[in-house]
Amino acid sequence: MHGAAGRPDRAGRHARQQDAHRYVHLRAGPLPGKLRGRQHTVGGGNVNVRCVNCRDRGSISVMVAITAVSLVAVVGLVLDFGGQLRATERADAIAQEAARVAGQQLDIDRLRSGGGYQVDPAQARSAARAYLASQGVSGDVDFPKYPDLSEISVTANSTYRTALLGAVGITSLSVQGHGKATLLHGITEGKTG
Repeated sequence: MHGAAGRPDRAGRHARQQDAHRYVHLRAGPLPGKLRGRQHTVGGGNVNVRCVNCRDRGSISVMVAITAVSLVAVVGLVLDFGGQLRATERADAIAQEAARVAGQQLDIDRLRSGGGYQVDPAQARSAARAYLASQGVSGDVDFPKYPDLSEISVTANSTYRTALLGAVGITSLSVQGHGKATLLHGITEGKTG
């Protein structure tokens, strides 16, 4: 290989160059259709070119598609159920305000006659429903300790329009909020009745 002076031998270099023509250099990726599974003559020698793992072509595409659909579904669930929680918080706040409005509808005649602090049930229901309607929700007013009318309970019903779950047919989710008001009177501490 090396000559007398340490230089490369010209004959050895020429032989290596001839051997280099026997190798086929292809860029990475699938082989072109005309080369796949055939025998070709390259540089004076036969080279057998085969497609490695031909039956696996496209299998990663299926996995990516399934993973992408699953990821979109999870994001949709988080987004829409998070929106439902926010809508429930809003319904709770609306119900609480409606209960407060209902609690301000005192039965003045009863109070003047010394019967204590209680709400007028008809006016309380009317005021609470009017407030609920002004906020765009429906609901109901109840007096849990009836015939004691010092406590008012309001339920607000609403719906949340979904953002991504509509793709699978779920266009809205129902929400319900609850609020309660109790009549208190006194100077140093509140008392009922």
